[in-house]
Amino acid sequence: MPKITVPVEILARHVRLSSKGLRTLFGEDYQLTPKKPFSQPASFIAEECLHIDGPRSAFDNVTIIGPLSNATQAILSRSDALALGLEELPVCLPGKSGGGNIKLVGPKGALLLKDGTAVSKRLLFVNAKDATKLHLEDEQVISAQVNGPRGLTFHDVHVFIGEDFRTILYINMDDANAAGLGSSAEAELLI
Repeated sequence: MPKITVPVEILARHVRLSSKGLRTLFGEDYQLTPKKPFSQPASFIAEECLHIDGPRSAFDNVTIIGPLSNATQAILSRSDALALGLEELPVCLPGKSGGGNIKLVGPKGALLLKDGTAVSKRLLFVNAKDATKLHLEDEQVISAQVNGPRGLTFHDVHVFIGEDFRTILYINMDDANAAGLGSSAEAELLI
């Protein structure tokens, strides 16, 4: 099979909000203001940011990715979790229960997240047409290799297929730093 490469996007810490979370943090009838498009269709990086308080430290200006989600979730790197004082934060898929004990603070209120904080697994979003060509299945687990000054093979990459998805490998900042990746990296899929 020929070499298959996909773009890599490095995800920094961010929050996805539910409608209840949005109301609690920003007030009734508030709507997020899109600042710029995110890499997937209909998704955006919001103008608004949040403050995260952890047991040991805090982060200001944490990005919110819209649109609204079914559940409020904070996605961190392992380094972020340790800095906040979250020693046992689970690695899980988006939307799945996490752990942690952090407080999200917005201009109109605060929200305690007892099980909505996680380190995200590595994700490969794949357009349905690409998935057919590549013989990939939804929820399949594969590996991906990146080259460069500190080339690495990432295992446990979870595949998500969608009609409108752009085909992109998402990794967190810890993975990117370990591999020495910059903003225009590519990965070879090992299927």
